[in-house]
Amino acid sequence: MTTIPQRQNVVLDYTPKDFFYLSSASMPDADTCAYIASISPDCSQVKSNGANVNACLQQALCRNKALAEELYNKQNIHSGEDIRWQDVNHLYSFEMLKTLNLLIGIVVSGIFIYYNRQ
Repeated sequence: MTTIPQRQNVVLDYTPKDFFYLSSASMPDADTCAYIASISPDCSQVKSNGANVNACLQQALCRNKALAEELYNKQNIHSGEDIRWQDVNHLYSFEMLKTLNLLIGIVVSGIFIYYNRQ
């Protein structure tokens, strides 16, 4: 019998050192992300001479915002799976108990009819 691994909880909160804070005022909106994606700035020269700093920062924010939204969506899809599994398991156990009760009742009724016939 295989075991089901425990659910991994991923907590996405604001910390000053990451880009996952989706409701921050500094996060770019969808139009800005579409514009940045269309121009695709060259970010290779940022460290040496500081060219395209704002565009590269916006590009990184847009990429991280998209990844954070994807992670939120995946987490929300699977968040109730363990409860649904418990519900299905409970229904299965209840149906098996009803089936067992019916079988025992049929056998006992058959025995009662057999011994009390005339």
